[in-house]
Amino acid sequence: MSVDMSSVAYQKFLSEYSATGRAKLDGYTHAWLLQLSEDEKEQAIALLSEEAKSFYGAIEPLALLAPNTAVKVLKDIELTKAPDILRQSHPVYFWLWKLTGDESYAIKFVECRPYLEDYDIPSFYSMGGQALASEAIDSWMQGAIFTEADPVGLFAAAKALLDDRGIRFDEPATKERHRALRKVLTSGSPEQKREVLAQLPPRAASNGQQG
Repeated sequence: MSVDMSSVAYQKFLSEYSATGRAKLDGYTHAWLLQLSEDEKEQAIALLSEEAKSFYGAIEPLALLAPNTAVKVLKDIELTKAPDILRQSHPVYFWLWKLTGDESYAIKFVECRPYLEDYDIPSFYSMGGQALASEAIDSWMQGAIFTEADPVGLFAAAKALLDDRGIRFDEPATKERHRALRKVLTSGSPEQKREVLAQLPPRAASNGQQG
């Protein structure tokens, strides 16, 4: 008897949906989501739509399955969450920008930075590095080279800017240049940092919106 892979995929989804602790933070496996049947996909969308209100890790799989639904859920979150919660909700604004291309959400994303707990800083800069197609975020990330006090955030901002401009650490041809410029951007004088930023090549191909 053949195995219905859609059913297997849905069971895997339910397992990840019901996970707790570190396993929950590992998120959802996209490969399983893409194997769901249409009926199972509808059920998953309903579950993720509700979960996203309290667990932002549900936003990405929801955006993968149903971008328009994800936008609606995110806008509902923005309307219903208290202002102090929204100030720490950078994933909401990152995904609203990514799915709509609306620069006002990019501005709200960077405005979250002063309100973040230390443990959220890596996530914030990781998302910022994926959103440099936004002029607001790209400009802010360049400014962070001079103002970011957190060493993890400063390192991430420098790496993201260089990678985005094609000076990638994971490419043998540019690895050493990346390392040298990153050192300047993280520990150089303001004048040295300005010189590096001014000499960066044009932006690489857009890593922008899905929508």
